[in-house]
Amino acid sequence: MLEEFKQELSSRERESSSRRRTEQREAPGDRPGPPPWKRLSGIGLPAGAGATSFIAEDALLRAVSAGATRVVAGGEEAIMERSNRQKIAVVREAIVEDELACEWLYVSLDRLENCVADFAVFCRDYIDSVLSSDLVEDEFSFLLSILRGTHSPGASADTRVPLPTLLDEEMNIHDTRVSTLLEQLKPSATNQEALSITEQILNVLREGPNHEGIRTMIRNVIEAKFTEACKS
Repeated sequence: MLEEFKQELSSRERESSSRRRTEQREAPGDRPGPPPWKRLSGIGLPAGAGATSFIAEDALLRAVSAGATRVVAGGEEAIMERSNRQKIAVVREAIVEDELACEWLYVSLDRLENCVADFAVFCRDYIDSVLSSDLVEDEFSFLLSILRGTHSPGASADTRVPLPTLLDEEMNIHDTRVSTLLEQLKPSATNQEALSITEQILNVLREGPNHEGIRTMIRNVIEAKFTEACKS
């Protein structure tokens, strides 16, 4: 969600920069043009009132054009501001939900380990039925070597990071840096400010465990409990 918001903000920023450059090139008085007397040549007007009227009309047209451009730009900015407010609210809600999910898993860790341990004991006691079950071949195929007694305990222990350690890391990221950045990501933030803060939040969150890391740590918990049960 953050990545999508960042891409949208980047696109808006590019459009805004392009529009600003265009307005600067086309600003009244910036574009060189032929002198008034050359533009009036051949019209047959006196050099007095006619020329003055033509110059005044030209200036008025330029002013109206510039004013219309500012009105359109102002309307687009208002639309973008409303869109930013909505997206920021959604992003903030998603990040808070992510933090609450980490806290819930942390306080539920004992229940998770107990549940897995009970399941491991059941599989050990009914090993023949379990090994002939399609469930093991499908969803729990990674436990087959343990249940068959061919698993080498500790073979990958050096690559395992305890689940509480990863959760501590994730919660610390949320409680410190992410929460501080979220306070800065307010509905009143400009497009450029929101883009900068969003990029910072993304970089900080990427320091925590990714999807594969979370999947691996859950598997490690399950494997450890099954190995323990099958030894006894």
